[in-house]
Amino acid sequence: MEGSVLAGYICMALSLLILPIVLGLAGFILGIVNASKNYALHGIIQIIFSVVFTIIGAYLGMLVT
Repeated sequence: MEGSVLAGYICMALSLLILPIVLGLAGFILGIVNASKNYALHGIIQIIFSVVFTIIGAYLGMLVT
């Protein structure tokens, strides 16, 4: 597995808890990069879950504040 694939999953997962807008956007961009390479399935998963986790993370952040 390439480093950008792993970084995309890490950013995607951390967007639930820490800086959802920044890390969600990073995961989304890495998903696009990975989808354009030979890792299309990983890229599509990262794109979809980055958006979902960013929305959930932002909502959880609003609840805590």
